[in-house]
Formats: sequence, C-alpha cells, structure tokens
Amino acid sequence: MTYGEREQDVRSDDFRYVQIANALALLLALLSFMVTVALYLIFGWVLSVPLALGSGLFFLGMVAMNRFGQHRLGRIGISLFVPLYALLVSILVKQGEAYVEEPEYFDTRLIILSASLLPVLLFRYQEWRMWAAGLAISFAILLGYDVVHDWFGVGYYQTGHTASNYAFARALFPITYLLLTGSFLYYKRQLEKAEGVLHQNNLELADLYKEIQSQNEEIQAQAEDLAQSQNKLQEAYQQISQHNTALTNENTLLYQHLREQNTILESSNAELHKRLDELEQFSYTLSHNLRGPVASLLGLTALFDVQQGEPVNPELVQHIKTTAQRLDDVIQDLAKVLQMREGNKPFEEVDLPQLVNHVLLALQDAGEDQDATIDLDLNVTSVYCIKSYLHSILYNLISNALKYCDPLRPSKVAVHARQEGQELLLEVADNGIGIDLERHGRQLFKMYHRFSVRREGRGLGLYLARVQAEAMEGHIEVQSEVGKGTSFQIWLPLRRPE
Repeated sequence: MTYGEREQDVRSDDFRYVQIANALALLLALLSFMVTVALYLIFGWVLSVPLALGSGLFFLGMVAMNRFGQHRLGRIGISLFVPLYALLVSILVKQGEAYVEEPEYFDTRLIILSASLLPVLLFRYQEWRMWAAGLAISFAILLGYDVVHDWFGVGYYQTGHTASNYAFARALFPITYLLLTGSFLYYKRQLEKAEGVLHQNNLELADLYKEIQSQNEEIQAQAEDLAQSQNKLQEAYQQISQHNTALTNENTLLYQHLREQNTILESSNAELHKRLDELEQFSYTLSHNLRGPVASLLGLTALFDVQQGEPVNPELVQHIKTTAQRLDDVIQDLAKVLQMREGNKPFEEVDLPQLVNHVLLALQDAGEDQDATIDLDLNVTSVYCIKSYLHSILYNLISNALKYCDPLRPSKVAVHARQEGQELLLEVADNGIGIDLERHGRQLFKMYHRFSVRREGRGLGLYLARVQAEAMEGHIEVQSEVGKGTSFQIWLPLRRPE
C-alpha cells in the first residue's frame, strides 16, 4: 500500500483506483520538482519556476487528501488540474514572452489531450458521473483553447502568426480527443467486464480450492487410518500364521456355532415380523376403536349446559373439549399414517384448479385464512395423482404458510403450478418467519418434529407431505431464509405411473 490511502477507509472496488491516483500524483509531483530545479538552474528565477513548483505541491496535496479519506475529491482534482493548469501556464508564459513561437500553441494542446485519459484511469466505469465530468471539462478546455487565449491577448493570430493550415491543425485535436477517449472507454469497459468475470472465477476457484483442501485433509486422515489398519492387519496376520492350525479347528467350531445362531436369528426375525404385524393391527384397531368414544366425548361436551353447572364448570368443560379434540387429532394422524402404509390408493386424473379451490375452502372453514393474500398461478390444469394425497399435501403446506406468518407484515401466499419437462412443479411460497435450514434441515420432514414453539402443531404435516409425495412417485424440496419466507416445491410426474 502506498502513502496516502488507508485500506479500511476505502471500498474494496475503489482501493486500486486510489492506489493508481496516489502513484500518479507522486510521479507528477516528482516530475514537477525536477522541472522546477532544471528551470531554475538553466534560466534562473523565471515565471515557470514557481508554476512548476506549485504544480508539484498541488499533487502532494492530492495525496494528502486521499490520506484523509477524500478519495473521490482527490481523484477529480488530479483529473482536472492538469488541463486547467496547462491552459493557465500556456497563457502566462505567452504573456511574458516578447515573441511567441508557433509550436507553443500545440505543445500545451498535446498535454491537454494526454490529460483526457486521467478521468478514465482514475475512476471505475460505474462512476460515470465523475469521469464524464472530467472528460467534458477537458474537452471544453480543448475546444475553447483559442477563445481563452484571444481573451488574454495571446491568441495565435494576435501574436502575428498567419499560417493558413492552423484552423485545420487545431481541428485535429478535438477529433483525436474523441477517438482517443472513446477507444479507451471501450477498452476500459471490456477490461472491467473481464475483471469481473475473473474475480468471480477466482472466488469459485477459491471455493474449489477450499473444497479440495478439505477433501485432501479427509483423504490424509483416511490414509492415516488405513495405515494404522494395515499395521494392525499385519500384526493380526502374523498371529494367524503362528496359530493357523489352532484357528482352523476354532473356525470349524465357530462355523457350527454360526449356523446355530443363524437358525436362532431366523426364528427371531420371524417372531419380530409377527410382532410388527400384531402391532400394526393393534394400532389400526386402536385408532378405529378410540374414534367412537372420543366422538361421543366431544358430542357430550357440546351438549353440556355450562350455564347450570358449578362456577368452575365452563373452564373444565372447555378443557375437556380441548383435550378430546387433541386426542381426536392424534388418532386421525395415526389413521392417516396407517392408510398410507396400506398403499392401495388409486391414481386418477385430477382437476388441479378445482382441487386447490377445495383446499382453500377447507382452510377457510377451519378459520386458517387469517386475511392473507393468496396468489394463484396454475398453468397446468390436470394431473394424474392420488387425489386425497395431493389435497393433504396442499392443505398442510398452505396451512403452515398461514400459521407461520410474520406478524410484522401482511401475509402473502403464492401457489404456482407449471410443467417442467415430464414433471409437474407445484410451488407453495410465503413471506413468513422462515426456517433455519442449517439447524433444522435434516429433521424437517421427520415425524413429530416441530421447529417453533410460538405456533400450535403436532409436527406431522411435513412428514405426511413427504411420504405422500413419494407414494405418488414424486418428491418435495424446500428453500427458506429466516425472516424472509419459505418455498416448498412438489415435483410429481405428469404421466400416470405404471
């Protein structure tokens, strides 16, 4: 880092241009001081000496300005100082001379023409206001060169020159200016585009290098483990070689023992399958046999006259209702899981818009709409699927989107459907509180896992959605960011599975 900039004070994408500005300012200051000394030694104390000295001090001032954080002002100062100072020096020198030679009207023009590249060098292409202002001022100085000299009485014709081709010669400078700056701007734009691509590639290479480094570390660790295993294996092999005869007899006995254990294991597996079948039948019977008493309990609590009971009676009745309803929900969840395990649901052609409307009506009847804005964009009208499964998937996902809304902003839910190749993509997206996938991603679609204690739920909806999607030869994906929202994508085959 050169003197005049502090990296923590400069944006990363401007840091290089501040370095260029400081290096250029120091170089110009050095040249100015060298010219000052040379002029003084050759001509003595003439007007050019303080002018050259002043330019050197100015460039040092620009470096100091960058040092104190005025990076943009320092760069525009360098860009504008050279053409303005060249014009000023040209006028002052001509006023102090008895006879002005003809080349003196072109040398400062060349300096101004060369200075036209400074704004392009010192600013990024995206800072177009800065370099455009610098180019415009330099171009104006170049166009008004003769006008300003005429104002101060040192114009080309005022000093006695009469060359007929002067008008043509001076016209070449603006044309050259436009060609030069245009070409350089085009080159700079292409260069910065290439640098952007290169920067992106470098980032990707850095990530790839980190990944390779991590893999190398894993390979090295595995190699060390393998070496240790090989050492142990060699020791074991030596022991086996020493006791080969004894081990042969032991292997025979072990083989006989293994056959006995296999027989026992097969018997245990058969008994385990029997127990699992009995457990599944028990769960099926339990879910069906409990529905009746729970329904009766709910009906009795509905008929209970809370006005004629004890003072605590309404609270107890409401508690009984809530508990019975939760028990009924658990039994229904158990029944859904058992029905999916039976695997005998038929595929049929389903009217997708009609099914989505039925889901929204069901949510509205359940009081879960919460005045949310629901956007429907269904570009696919029909799909082969298990109707009850797709209804359950959409119900659970839209219900979750409404349930886990952000109370600080209006709730929005989008339901989109479109064809992607030979598959249907159903997307349910919301602007709710979002899910921390790094923390909960592996547990997201497992049974009875909840991720927010601020909302009621049993932790079964996403599990059912995943299992039901897989039962229809599809799958489900999720994208989410905490505080911004969640998007679930359900992929289903458009054609009827064989």
